[in-house]
Amino acid sequence: HEKKESDLQGKLNWAIAANRSLEQQKQQGFPTAENKKRDVDMEDAKKVMMSMHEQLLATKESAKQKFNALQEELKSSKVTIGRLVDQAKRANNSREKIKAAALVLHGKYDKLQ
Repeated sequence: HEKKESDLQGKLNWAIAANRSLEQQKQQGFPTAENKKRDVDMEDAKKVMMSMHEQLLATKESAKQKFNALQEELKSSKVTIGRLVDQAKRANNSREKIKAAALVLHGKYDKLQ
């Protein structure tokens, strides 16, 4: 994604620079036929620039959506991990209670002997 975005940004920067250059040349004045060609080139550069800009925005939006989905997954995983930790604590408490009860029973059994 980053390389694609970088490529798109590079093309967008090129189109902006080409547009500026054409604007400057147009202001300096050229023969009419050359002006018309420059106008066409400038329009083409503007179209490229807009297209690249739209692609860049779409790429950013897609990346943002994927990031948000991953964040939601992470939250869900943290909740699941929290539940598992709680279950482990409860199981450990139960085990400790069983051990204590077994020791008490063992003590009572020894007294009966």
